[in-house]
Amino acid sequence: MTSNEIQVIPEESATTDPRATVITVRTAADIAQSELGHHVRVCYSCRIGQDGMCAEGELLSAAFSSAIVVSVIAHEEYAPTGSTVTYHGTETRHRGPGWTVCSTVQGSWGTSYTIARNADRAQDVILKGVRIECITPVQDDPRFTGR
Repeated sequence: MTSNEIQVIPEESATTDPRATVITVRTAADIAQSELGHHVRVCYSCRIGQDGMCAEGELLSAAFSSAIVVSVIAHEEYAPTGSTVTYHGTETRHRGPGWTVCSTVQGSWGTSYTIARNADRAQDVILKGVRIECITPVQDDPRFTGR
């Protein structure tokens, strides 16, 4: 190929994994938190905090807050509270279908889920801090509103 030729690169098809978008916004929140943390460590005004944060610190703080909100919304859309999911995480004895999403839990860099099995019984099993990589929504759940 000569320098005058244009190479056409086929456009990659959009991902079919709906988790990818949610993981992307969670990663953006993680990056925003890291940038804010780095700034606070090197900025004397923000570190001592007597007069609040400097202008850059305020902008980074607002960006982090916005990223967390976007992440929480994306997690709730992926597996809404009350929806049924299949758990395939590290708790091997609890893997499988039949879990109900109790809530999304905002963490320092994004969101995780609290899920329960047999939530309507006294002997329910509750898992907290379940990351999105460990659950898959059940598509035929009438409460499912994703995709």
